[in-house]
Amino acid sequence: EAGIAALPVLCANEFIIENYPWSQQIYPDWLLKGAPYAKLEKSTRDWRGYNCPERNYVFPDRAVLDRYIRTIVSHAGKRVMQYEISNEPGCAISPEQYMNIIFRPVTAVLRKENPEATIVGVCSTSDKGYQLGEFLKACLELNVAENSDAISFHPYGSPELSSPDPADKQILTMKEMISKYKAGMPIWNTELFYLFSGYEFGDFYGAMQIKAHHAAARYLVELSLGVAQSTPLESMQIWRELMIPNYQHITSWPDSQPGPVYSVYNALTRFFEGAEAVSHRNSPDGLYRCVFRKDGKLVGAIWDYRKRGNVKLDFSGFEVYDLFGNPLPGGVMTMTDAPVYLKQGALSEPEFLKKLDSLSAILEQTLSVSSEARLIEQNGKTVLLLGLRSCGMKDESGYAGIAGKGITAVEPVAFTLKRGEYAALEVPVKVSGKVAEAEVRVISNGKIWKFPVHLHRSRSVSRKPFHFQSADGVLSATAELSGKSGKSLLRIRVNDTTDSGAPGKRAMWEQDCVELFIDAAPHALPEMHADAYQPATFRLFIMPRLEKEKQLVFWGDRSFISPDSIGCRVTADASGYEILLEFPEKAFGGESGLEIKINDAPGTSGNVRSFSLFDAPDVQKNRLMFTIVKTTQNKELEK
Repeated sequence: EAGIAALPVLCANEFIIENYPWSQQIYPDWLLKGAPYAKLEKSTRDWRGYNCPERNYVFPDRAVLDRYIRTIVSHAGKRVMQYEISNEPGCAISPEQYMNIIFRPVTAVLRKENPEATIVGVCSTSDKGYQLGEFLKACLELNVAENSDAISFHPYGSPELSSPDPADKQILTMKEMISKYKAGMPIWNTELFYLFSGYEFGDFYGAMQIKAHHAAARYLVELSLGVAQSTPLESMQIWRELMIPNYQHITSWPDSQPGPVYSVYNALTRFFEGAEAVSHRNSPDGLYRCVFRKDGKLVGAIWDYRKRGNVKLDFSGFEVYDLFGNPLPGGVMTMTDAPVYLKQGALSEPEFLKKLDSLSAILEQTLSVSSEARLIEQNGKTVLLLGLRSCGMKDESGYAGIAGKGITAVEPVAFTLKRGEYAALEVPVKVSGKVAEAEVRVISNGKIWKFPVHLHRSRSVSRKPFHFQSADGVLSATAELSGKSGKSLLRIRVNDTTDSGAPGKRAMWEQDCVELFIDAAPHALPEMHADAYQPATFRLFIMPRLEKEKQLVFWGDRSFISPDSIGCRVTADASGYEILLEFPEKAFGGESGLEIKINDAPGTSGNVRSFSLFDAPDVQKNRLMFTIVKTTQNKELEK
């Protein structure tokens, strides 16, 4: 009656897999002994082939599992009408194991014991570095939608609209993917403890510093995009934190003392409970606006998701409220990342929708600078490459410079930008010592703006034949870029006389393998998360010892370049192998970010020798570390 229901998680990953000796505190002895009650397996790889600490899988016998589920469901009866099958199984087992050992057996019992219950499947997560879509797609291909009433997800990699993988993009991509298998399938967010991006991995205390506006923004995004079940309440978010200096512990949040998040959920209930989504828009000015219909009236919300803090809006004509439901005077207000709620007041529905959609940002600061910048060494000199964008209503012109401890501009650089235009500026600088942070200073229209930036050191080289070798001198390789009409060619020769043999369960990089990291638009530096892989950034694995159809593996955004458009030819002889790759011209049509890594596994022993062309660190997660190979500038891509 209160709209609150229990959601048991049947066969959570703790039941399937654990590391000894902790598992001995969870499982009964008879199950840990294995046969005939369970099958025990050990592995040092997860289902994707990645290395991991030794794991001990406990797969219960089918009869034991059936009895376990039947007992729970029979005891719960109609008191429990929703069941989620497994918590984040992709962190533990493969899609095939999930479907065959857990999902299908459990749903068979559930449908028989309580046919009216809602079955929630998949529970894919982007926590701990996992890719949410990877596990989901595999389960959909194994027909998980056939016996699911909803699909669940844990969006840890995309908590906000400003996350490197934006929340709205992730939700819409999921819905599109699922609809191909079952139209209208609801999606449920069944866990999201951490509602913002930017905390250090493993920093539990920092990740739990949830503010009230984080909860409101996530709720409104999911409501506007049709997520059927939004972020569940979390006790460490809704209670007030203890006011004890330097006390950082899970017990910092005692029960029964309501905090700001508690109050914001109260307001969300009053303004949006039972509301139906009408429209939503994520606009280039960094504003997210959404409209709902509740009790026959329109109610909206709007906020500055890019967190600029210098955007003003004129709310004249609206009834305006803060995120706690307190009325505000309206008129011109400075926006923050805390949502503002809007009611119709005397406006008709068409007037309300038109007025909200046409709200135009009044910007105090009409220029933005990328928060990440490249510090590039080239020809004995150093330049700072930064992204500058005009976000005002007029053209902009002025000068940009740089200052900071250990770094100064040789001279300011002049710029001219049309309204909404982007430019990548190269500022000559002098650097002494290790520099990681600096301040960009921009003079325009008689004003001085200051922007903090994080610096990433890389190099710029001319396109030429490259020669490189392993540290022990045993292996060597060459790479050469060239072109022909409409195509870019990359030829790689590796002098490797040993064959890594059958792949078995080894990851790609634990076999003879060439890894390519390519960024077709290295001058494109967005305002936020410029170090994250962009649409024009992709990664290739070339497996020279495998059969032709398995030799090329593509990781990247297929909307920019399709793997089918990349030609790959591998030839081998007694001294090694040669790879000829043929790309669409845009992959290397101008300056491109590049790294090449060679992996050599002599036989199946598990020992791997690796070496790289430029020895750039962290290229698997930071595109700004790629070395820039210079030819001609590709301005079309940077747009």
